[in-house]
Amino acid sequence: SRMSLIFDIIKSIRNLRNRINLKANQAVCVSIFPHKKAYYQLIRDNYELIINLGNLSSFKVLEENKRPQDTISDISKNADLYLFFQGLIDVKIEQQKIKEAREKQSKILDGKKARMQNRDFVKKAPRELVEKEKENITELEDTIRRLGQMYNELS
Repeated sequence: SRMSLIFDIIKSIRNLRNRINLKANQAVCVSIFPHKKAYYQLIRDNYELIINLGNLSSFKVLEENKRPQDTISDISKNADLYLFFQGLIDVKIEQQKIKEAREKQSKILDGKKARMQNRDFVKKAPRELVEKEKENITELEDTIRRLGQMYNELS
């Protein structure tokens, strides 16, 4: 539905805020690149709503998908969103937090992979547990990949 696109945009803005620990009441600048031409008009028709619900100090609709400098991104199936972080965060501190989180997740991943390489565990453990471990490994790999992307976006 048309309104679900607007709600997805607001959700993406909130997700970006959370990624860099910004308070909900802190106004931010956001740019968006809609994936379909039909979305441009829908966004323009709901411009004020997006600004109000997203607590934006500025909101720009991009004509081409080129990530602006000093932004973090959230890519959805309908649009790419870019939140400008310049002056809002201490980049070095955020990068250190991301690096530490990535290292922690990597250690957990290594442990789970080692467990899955243990033939006795795989043979004796209930099938559901083995499947759950496989899912956990996939989720951890995705988390580590996203943390790496976040780190690089702050560089």
